[in-house]
Amino acid sequence: MQLLPLLPQVFSLQQLNEQLWQWIDTEYHVRPHGSTGQPPLKRYLAHIELIRPAPKNLRDTFRTSVIRKVDKDRTVSLNGKLYEAPVGLIGKSVRLLYHEEDPQRIEVICEEQSHGFLVALNPQINSRVRRNSGKETELIPAPQDNTEPPDHGEERYRGGRLFEGEK
Repeated sequence: MQLLPLLPQVFSLQQLNEQLWQWIDTEYHVRPHGSTGQPPLKRYLAHIELIRPAPKNLRDTFRTSVIRKVDKDRTVSLNGKLYEAPVGLIGKSVRLLYHEEDPQRIEVICEEQSHGFLVALNPQINSRVRRNSGKETELIPAPQDNTEPPDHGEERYRGGRLFEGEK
């Protein structure tokens, strides 16, 4: 017997759910299935030892995965936004794992090893980071006054960044 002929003409969602569960428990699970010749509940219980619990990190298994390259300024772009990656990943291709509904929690993976979660780019801080070819970084102190650039001897201050040896 099918479920739909048992329903009244007008019913609520709650009534539909109650009727559905009653039909599943009293009809569907106990009547032999056409393909297997066994009632679904009996077939399920016969193989119950095969059922395993879901892993604790099941939600992380279904994250979106994208490949990006970390730029020289250690930024990564995702969905039109910039994020800061660890310094050691500059120039490398990385895999970003995230949930579509929670795009602020982005894990960065490089060479099958997690390097933590990305943080949104702070342009004021990022513009003060001096980078050299050895991939070492140094945070330059913020200027105290915007009217006059600080005196750094042979170093020049231009556009929010210091450039050594320029005259």
